[in-house]
Amino acid sequence: MKSSIAWLAMVAIAPVADAQTKAADPAPMSASRAMSYSCNGIDVVARIAPSGLELYLPDRRVVLPPDASAPGTFAEGGVRFVLRREQADLEFGGTSYSPCALDAQQSRWDDARLRGISLRAVGGTPAWSLEIDENRTHETTLVLADGTTIARATPEAVTEGERTRYAMDGLSIVIENVPCTGSGGAPRPAKVAIKLGGRDYAGCGEWLQRGQTSY
Repeated sequence: MKSSIAWLAMVAIAPVADAQTKAADPAPMSASRAMSYSCNGIDVVARIAPSGLELYLPDRRVVLPPDASAPGTFAEGGVRFVLRREQADLEFGGTSYSPCALDAQQSRWDDARLRGISLRAVGGTPAWSLEIDENRTHETTLVLADGTTIARATPEAVTEGERTRYAMDGLSIVIENVPCTGSGGAPRPAKVAIKLGGRDYAGCGEWLQRGQTSY
């Protein structure tokens, strides 16, 4: 089993984003990142678990043990998932949903959601990404295109109607709950404005823990 888990870890940390994706979303990925797949009509999320593969299906979460005889294969209870780096095969409920294509950008959003991040946002010109954690680490992290990382303790939010504000040392963030496009990725339900050291950054974000399904 250890060799199968090691193989899964190798897949999980393999580069999956092209230069355009990195430019639009400079946040580094953790070794235990989530991997989001579009599987012929349904979306699933997979990530490493201590005992195998943690798989989030549309209606439930399952943990699949590895098949020692077939590296990259995880199966139990009528669910089978086969990882092939940027592609995968999925079977459950007696139906095959293959092929599954890895979505590198969505993986970052799903990884943040599963880590308990409250809000994530990205923007361009130049590129940046933002994570606000109100529940676990209580840290706000801004990553710029050149790799500069600014971390602050997450302060208490001030909410006024559809706007939420955070004020920190040298860093202020305003989130407005209105549809947003044009930040180098999929449309998001919130506009995000950041002021850092006299410079303004604009982009789009999403509250990741609001209205989410619990498994």
